[in-house]
Amino acid sequence: KKVLKSKWNFSVDDCAISGGWSYDGEYLIITDAIGGVYVFNGDSGKVIWLKKQAHDGGILSTAVHPINKKFATGGQDGKIFIWNINKNLIEKVIDLGSGWIENLSWSQDGKFLAASCSRYLYIYNEIGEQVWRSDEHISTVSKIAWSANNEIATSCYGRVSFFDGITGKLSQ
Repeated sequence: KKVLKSKWNFSVDDCAISGGWSYDGEYLIITDAIGGVYVFNGDSGKVIWLKKQAHDGGILSTAVHPINKKFATGGQDGKIFIWNINKNLIEKVIDLGSGWIENLSWSQDGKFLAASCSRYLYIYNEIGEQVWRSDEHISTVSKIAWSANNEIATSCYGRVSFFDGITGKLSQ
């Protein structure tokens, strides 16, 4: 018995790297390895808008806001873009230099955006202003995850660290 039914499909220009659904399921955002951003109508599959090569060198991470119609992308160009889904508009560009933006994640309440770049964790408010940056981790931050109480965890080679997401204080 088939569980999943094919409703629509679309081919992007390169390997699909990351993406996610808007909180209401109205939009599906997909990014590809060469830096393309695609916003689809979640029901029909129609391309609402697309931006080819948004990030120089490609996109590595995407995080869709849990409450508002926006999302963030991170690339090999060391930049984070905060996009407005409806307007095909970059609301904020955050330039972290030459490192890769490997991970992005909005807090569950949508008030904070976490980003990892090389050995650092960065926390931004909802409009993209930096709140704090971690001290250097022992190796590249490989994964980040928020808990419901705004604690954020990072993992890197040989260590998992927990931070207060608002103050940046290392808790364990």
